[in-house]
Amino acid sequence: MEEGKSEIWKYFIKSKTNPQEAICQIDNCQKIIQRGGSDKCKPNTSNQRTHIETHHKDIFKLIEKAELFKKTQKVDFKQPTINQMIRFPLSDQKKQKINELVAQIIIKDLQPYTLVEDVGFINLLSELKPKYQILSRIYFSDTLIPQLFSQKVESITKILKEQCESASFTCDGWESRSSTQFVSLIIHFLNQEFQVRNFLLELFPLKMSHTSEKIRNHIFEKITKWGLQQQNITALIHDNAANMKSAFQNLNLSAPCTAHSLQLLIKDATQGKKKYNFKPNKPLIDMISIVRTVVSHFKKQCLSQQIMESIADNTLEESKQLLLDSPTR
Repeated sequence: MEEGKSEIWKYFIKSKTNPQEAICQIDNCQKIIQRGGSDKCKPNTSNQRTHIETHHKDIFKLIEKAELFKKTQKVDFKQPTINQMIRFPLSDQKKQKINELVAQIIIKDLQPYTLVEDVGFINLLSELKPKYQILSRIYFSDTLIPQLFSQKVESITKILKEQCESASFTCDGWESRSSTQFVSLIIHFLNQEFQVRNFLLELFPLKMSHTSEKIRNHIFEKITKWGLQQQNITALIHDNAANMKSAFQNLNLSAPCTAHSLQLLIKDATQGKKKYNFKPNKPLIDMISIVRTVVSHFKKQCLSQQIMESIADNTLEESKQLLLDSPTR
């Protein structure tokens, strides 16, 4: 490095008799140092730097701080590109594509509409696409996602019209945490290429009394809405609730869920059922009760669960969670 450009030269002067030598001026040190570098025409300050680091440690720390400050204040005079100088706006087509991708995150990942207001999400989009300005959650909830929903309905309706000659349906009822009764309707069919297709067509609340007749009318109303008729239906699969069985039994469409039926059979065989001449199996009932009590304890007691997991980690190749059985599943 040339004389005057390095912090080192604040503490050295060049020898008047030999330009390859520098004289230390720190506390009248006056040590003559041979200037470093293989090119004698362009010597560097490496030897001078080593001298200060070895013999004048306090001064060397000041030099390091000064050099660090210069680096942080360094200005990049590199000529910017045209794209850096001019912020070309995104095309409407590109904006719409990004909007739809954001909507897909909300839909497929079950995210709240407030996702578009989250600071982390906004920062991510800003880093990936600085020119993109995300729209409000009202736009997504009231405009874009309803549009995408309508497009999906049209797409499924077209597929059913062109590919579905006959189909079976899965119909299931359940209750939300707010005690609202819902019924889901899923269609299953084979297309012309013998590919299995499944679509969730409806998920609707039951705001009426749950009689078999009203359930049947409601289900067929939904099926007709999708352009299908009763002759297209081969089976309606449902749980073993009396009203569900009665709703479709007379139409020879009723098909109780095999898994649910098997679970009920196990329950009846265990606890006893006069209808099937089953006697209660007391040893088995007692064993199930004990296992439930043990599993419930570990589910509710965090410390016990941590101790169990620690033992499992040290003794088992693969640690697994305890499962609590459900009488209806």
